Amino acid sequence: MTRPRTCAAGREAIQVHLGLANYQANLARMGSGEDDLADRGSDALVDAVVAQGDAATTADQLRTQLEAGASRLVVNAVPSADRLPVLTELAPALGIAAR
Repeated sequence: MTRPRTCAAGREAIQVHLGLANYQANLARMGSGEDDLADRGSDALVDAVVAQGDAATTADQLRTQLEAGASRLVVNAVPSADRLPVLTELAPALGIAAR
């Protein structure tokens, strides 16, 4: 998937969260401003919360969030219709054994 398509898919995937007060509060604590949360989320917000790229790049982005203090990460593969192959490829890059 090209970066513009990945960004668009990621932006779509986070829409439900951007409407929830608890997510808005968490994003604000992480440094996102009102402009970041407006109009379907800023490009900077999408880049901050949507890991993109091949499995190694995505795993690096997820590890960066953990190293920055995240206690948990929820990983949703986008597009959602192809989740299993995406997650199966990502698992070894994160040191997780696929079952």
